[in-house]
Amino acid sequence: MLRSILFLLLMCSSVMLFAQKEGTIQYTIVNQLNFEAPEGMEEMFKNMPKERSSKRELLFTSEEGLFRNVEDKIGNESDEVSLEDEGIHIKMNFNEPEETLYTNLAEGKTIHQRDLFGKTFLVTGTPEKMNWKVGKGKKKIADYICMEATTMQDDTVQVVAWFTPQIPISMGPEGFGGLPGMILQVDIDGGNTKITASEVSLESPDAEGMVAPSKGKKVDHETFIKIREEKLKEMNAQGGGRGIRIIEHRG
Repeated sequence: MLRSILFLLLMCSSVMLFAQKEGTIQYTIVNQLNFEAPEGMEEMFKNMPKERSSKRELLFTSEEGLFRNVEDKIGNESDEVSLEDEGIHIKMNFNEPEETLYTNLAEGKTIHQRDLFGKTFLVTGTPEKMNWKVGKGKKKIADYICMEATTMQDDTVQVVAWFTPQIPISMGPEGFGGLPGMILQVDIDGGNTKITASEVSLESPDAEGMVAPSKGKKVDHETFIKIREEKLKEMNAQGGGRGIRIIEHRG
């Protein structure tokens, strides 16, 4: 453990003098689809895809970050899945909601434009403080040397992050941060969700694109969670929320 800490300190000190502190990172998000087939429909659900992937990008400077959808992915027709067996037809839509997360490290604030069952909210808050433990693991992601760190969400969900001191900005995808370097990969809940950087550009991001979202009903994080819980209770009561599991990260 001591060797890992010394390696981290030496690496940070050697790269921070020359490292670029702005750019754009392309991420691929892969979600495992752990659907439970209703009784009697097991054969039909064998054709259900096992995972879905999407693209997002992080624009960043030394003080600001904007994590957003890649425009050409939203509304893609390939995100629709149809299942049919013995006269029963089920259609599922996996379109990515239009969400944008703005982080301002200098001011200690976040603004998250989120979609909730067809309604748009503007969720205000602060960057989440996470109790990271830096491990011994090291690997390369998108040509950057990364170090391993782990934490827990809600005391039950393990999060494994891989960050690089070569980009000395305490940010990452989906609001993850708090490490001495950019997070290039996040593994949530044993691989149920994995976010991985596929391309890193250290050219200055478009200044016009680095704008905090302003569309939606403005609420704080606690209010948003309360609204969502009430909506899920309504769906469960109507039989439409069965099997829905949401792992909340406060971005």
